[in-house]
Amino acid sequence: MKKFLIILFSLNFLICSKSVLADEILKGFDAYKNKDYQLAFDIWSKLAIEGDPIAQNSLGVMLQKGEGTEMNFLLSYTWFKKSAESGYTPAQVSLGYIYDQGMGIDQNKIKAFMWWKIASMHGDSDAMTLLKLLSNEINENDQKIAINLADKCVKNNFKAC
Repeated sequence: MKKFLIILFSLNFLICSKSVLADEILKGFDAYKNKDYQLAFDIWSKLAIEGDPIAQNSLGVMLQKGEGTEMNFLLSYTWFKKSAESGYTPAQVSLGYIYDQGMGIDQNKIKAFMWWKIASMHGDSDAMTLLKLLSNEINENDQKIAINLADKCVKNNFKAC
């Protein structure tokens, strides 16, 4: 009985923790929607540091646009990468864009293709469209390299992508 209560308490704690986290994420989105960028940035910064992929992606967007903070492409890249490597598909699309455009980092069409391929494997329609467009820009050999990298990345749970 004691084990059962401990397990029940642990599950309840996890559920409540996720609920509080979701509430904070939503507060950030409300602030962002109301153009209170500083509040959204503050909320998402705390959550991003704690490892929340939605907050990490949202922070990446704000840093890319200079909302609530100075524009910083390199830091934006860092947050998108953390979020993408946790498996968050919207961040994978954003990271592909960062590589495609060379925003804060060296342009790398193979890496862009790789991240868009990963996001498209998760059903993201934007990634599928971007992948088709990029297919016209890079040769077949580079596409094959990117696909192999994407497969390895997914198999390794996004480690060393």
